[in-house]
Amino acid sequence: MTQYMSLIMVLLALALAVPASASAQIEVEVDPFAYGLSGFSLHLAGVSSGYRLSIGTFGIDVPRFLHGNDGWSMTMRGAGIKADWLGSRIDGFFIGADANYYRNSYTLDDVDVTEKRNEYALGVRGGYRLPIGRSGLYLAPWVGVGYNFGGGDIVTGDGTFEHSAISVFPTVHIGWRF
Repeated sequence: MTQYMSLIMVLLALALAVPASASAQIEVEVDPFAYGLSGFSLHLAGVSSGYRLSIGTFGIDVPRFLHGNDGWSMTMRGAGIKADWLGSRIDGFFIGADANYYRNSYTLDDVDVTEKRNEYALGVRGGYRLPIGRSGLYLAPWVGVGYNFGGGDIVTGDGTFEHSAISVFPTVHIGWRF
């Protein structure tokens, strides 16, 4: 967990380095789906001049219907950074790129054998930021497509976990800007 805290401190410093301006803002976001999947999610962002830089940590117990490997359990924990172009408005459509680090565990359930891997991903993302009244709250549905490095199939005991190099990740974040 110390490695996550160090990474978060470095990434937080980067997010806070966004140049100050009259429109500069700080945001906090969570992914409610992560909490529904026995995980967690917390992201901090700096917004200025049509750009957004976000850092975060996250984790989920990946359901079988998402990873597609019967007889296997998968747990994902990680941290990442996202850079988005917002255009001339803070709300509305955005596009961006992200880089993530994962510490994944793959368990072959029948024999209770686990393999852990450090994995990295680079990707693109796009979505829409929708304000909720004038409260500072917003919803941000988005989808990302990434390439996973350090992957490849996991072969443990009598089973193989088929691991795709390409991932598609749709979600909705709930955030608050202040």
